[in-house]
Amino acid sequence: MNKETKTISGYPSNRKVVANIYTPKQLVEPVQSSKQEIVLLFGHANGFHKELWEPIISLLFLNLPKINTFSHYISKAIAFDFSTQGDSAVLNGNILSNLEKCDWIDYARESHRIVEQFGLSSRNTIAIGHSLGASSFLVAEIIKPSLFKAIIAVEPVLKTAMPKPYFPSPFSGSTIRRKAVFISKKEAFDYYKSKLTYSTWDDQILSLHIDHGLLKKTQNGKDIYTLKCNPKIESLTYDGAFYATKLFEKFPNMIQCPTTIIAGQDSPFSKAIFGIDFAKSLPSGKFFQLDKGGHLLPMEYPKEFATQLVIQIKSLLL
Repeated sequence: MNKETKTISGYPSNRKVVANIYTPKQLVEPVQSSKQEIVLLFGHANGFHKELWEPIISLLFLNLPKINTFSHYISKAIAFDFSTQGDSAVLNGNILSNLEKCDWIDYARESHRIVEQFGLSSRNTIAIGHSLGASSFLVAEIIKPSLFKAIIAVEPVLKTAMPKPYFPSPFSGSTIRRKAVFISKKEAFDYYKSKLTYSTWDDQILSLHIDHGLLKKTQNGKDIYTLKCNPKIESLTYDGAFYATKLFEKFPNMIQCPTTIIAGQDSPFSKAIFGIDFAKSLPSGKFFQLDKGGHLLPMEYPKEFATQLVIQIKSLLL
């Protein structure tokens, strides 16, 4: 597939957002004027980056003959780094250095700005988000109902145990203590593979995380690799989910577009009942549980996850 990288403004407007635009190498069928163009918009989980979607987007493009219908066709996919993470964080380093909080409402506002700058609309945009990305798209839809044609929310954070805004989450401590500097990519790969969270990841996905989640620097004449997403920023983001979850409790009826909640069977964080109840509270919601995988199921089982995405996207275009 073809890839083009573009830098746009985030939220607040002084921040930059880096996005990749992916297109199939060739259209499966001639584009007819009567067909509606569909764009897939991908949002990543906290601490990660846009490139982790690439194997899944590639698999979706291979299945375009199955997905495209007589009235719709997928023309491209856009995956972006939130302004605090991935390549965006590198560009915004000075701005983020004194950051004290990362509210998920702001990530939703940033999602809204991305939609605007790419000229997307509710007629042609299917938003596919994972965890932070999923919750941000859902909040963006509450802020502006019918922003999207549809949302596929993978393991969204729908509830929080935090008693008040910006209260330290259960993940803050371990995130701050995470190793953030490596002497080589191999050291980074071996380190992550030894950790429970990453031990179940598909090797191709983990390699992508090493290639695109680390920034090469020179220190004392030697190369080192540091995390693009500062552990402090990742920790602050975990702490910022409170207001978003309150919106899900109070205003699910504002999510007007068809919405599919996808969960992993073995997720230790997202109980199926939360997703089922939330889907029932939506004007047009449904819930699907993959028969394997945890909270990070797109990284653990990309092929199986992509297969389910093909089915879900197809159902939205019929």
